[in-house]
Amino acid sequence: MNVEEMIGKAGIQTCQSCIDSLYGRLSELKFLLLATTDGFEVAAAGDISQDDYSRMSAMASSLLSLSQAIVKDAELPACQDVIVDGVDGKILVLAVPGQQPDLLLMGVGNAQSALGGLIFNLRATAQEIRAALSVLNTTDAVVVNEHFVKPSLASV
Repeated sequence: MNVEEMIGKAGIQTCQSCIDSLYGRLSELKFLLLATTDGFEVAAAGDISQDDYSRMSAMASSLLSLSQAIVKDAELPACQDVIVDGVDGKILVLAVPGQQPDLLLMGVGNAQSALGGLIFNLRATAQEIRAALSVLNTTDAVVVNEHFVKPSLASV
């Protein structure tokens, strides 16, 4: 099953809109990636190749899965975020639970990235994506000009 079959075309468009919006607001982001937890890209923005997005999707999925296993074995309640603090930037991977399929959001910031700002903005975007997909999953809404509308209104 491919991503479009799992999330739908309107869901992918909605996710891409959310990713584009965050990428446009935060100049310190190198790239953003939304993927399924089994490693398939859903939406992305930034200056890396399509092959790199596919590779990063798989690696982010593995990193999140490994982190969740470590947290479980440490008898902690849950893994919320994975933070990699590199010499010239930061990477944040967080789960976007409550969706089918489960999703993850990865943001890579440059050396000027503030970790708190990165966490705040990625969490807010994850909530926005979760809420938007929830609306699509519970209604027969479609996306027109980045807004949800009922099919009977889509041609207006």
